[in-house]
Amino acid sequence: MNQYTPGPWFVSGCRAGEMYIVVHGGVVESEPIICEPRDIANARLIAAAPDLLEALVDLLGDGGDIAEDGMCFHCGRDYIASDDAPPLVHCPAEDCAGTIARAAIAKAKGETT
Repeated sequence: MNQYTPGPWFVSGCRAGEMYIVVHGGVVESEPIICEPRDIANARLIAAAPDLLEALVDLLGDGGDIAEDGMCFHCGRDYIASDDAPPLVHCPAEDCAGTIARAAIAKAKGETT
């Protein structure tokens, strides 16, 4: 079950040098965000977080990363299953997009990987 407020989230317009992150008409960030370029960019990234999380979950789906032929769908590495080891479900490469996406999802949900 989600413990965060579902989207859409958005950044309010800049008024009197301040803006806020808004969710369903309520302000998420109680402290005003100063309208500096870096702060605006950070606020936009925070506001996009629920959409990004949902997209990653949808992209990964419920299946694994490794096709029947042993190739990772995300990074293209080949993993040949040996007779004495079970076949891989998820790519173990740290730089694989699937691995990175799963770690980001776990981080967002407060889970360990």
